[in-house]
Parts: sequence; C-alpha cells; structure tokens
Amino acid sequence: MDLEQKSLSPCVWSSLLFITNAINAYYNGHKVYSILFALLTITSVINHMDTTPIKQMADKACVYMIVLNGAYIFFQKNYEPIIMGAIIALFISTIILYNIGKITCTMCFHPEDAIKHNYHVLMHFLASLGHHLIIYF
Repeated sequence: MDLEQKSLSPCVWSSLLFITNAINAYYNGHKVYSILFALLTITSVINHMDTTPIKQMADKACVYMIVLNGAYIFFQKNYEPIIMGAIIALFISTIILYNIGKITCTMCFHPEDAIKHNYHVLMHFLASLGHHLIIYF
C-alpha cells in the first residue's frame, strides 16, 4: 500500500486530546478517571485508524464508563453556576452532535467524510473540555 493513498482521519489526531484529560485527572487525584481517559485515548485512536465493530464497541464502552465516572464526580461537587452551566451545555452539545446526527444522518454521521470528520473532531474537543471542567473545578 502506498502511504500517500492512506491518510489518517482527523479523528485520530483529535483523539489524542484525551491524553490531556488523563493527565489532568491524574494530577487532580482522580486515578480511575485518569485510567479511563488513557484507555479511551488508546481505543479511540485505534478505532479511528481502522474501524471494526469490535473496536467500536471497545471505544463506546470506554466512553460510557467515562460518562458514568464523570457524572459521579459532577454530582459530588458543588460547582459555581457558570461552570455547572458550561458542563451541562458541553454534554448536551456532544449528545446532539452524535445522537441527533445519527438519527438525521447529519453532523457526525454526514455522508461526506470531510464533514462528518469535522463534526467528530468538534465533538472530541467539546467532550474533552467538558471533562476538564469536571476535573478541575
């Protein structure tokens, strides 16, 4: 295979954002959260490099564990209203980009690769930012 013919999806690169969450969680005393984000980084990079049903299931399992762990931490803390609003808005944004996109074949599920990848990159960024807020504040 010619390397020029096979380029990595931008989603591979944006998956590396989750390393920052793993580091932030570790340094703020959330060891389980840190491990989950390290695992998500690995599963997400592998899944976006070569998607198969098994890789997708592993990636989604990591996402669900992070959502549950993030929700647990979120409900244990007393956030300032602006931070709480930002976390909720970022969470809803990721739900819209993925789930509504899946239902309507838009956003993260747009038929054109360039468009769906751009939305997926945006979703990675918003999710990472939301979890940074959960961890840090």
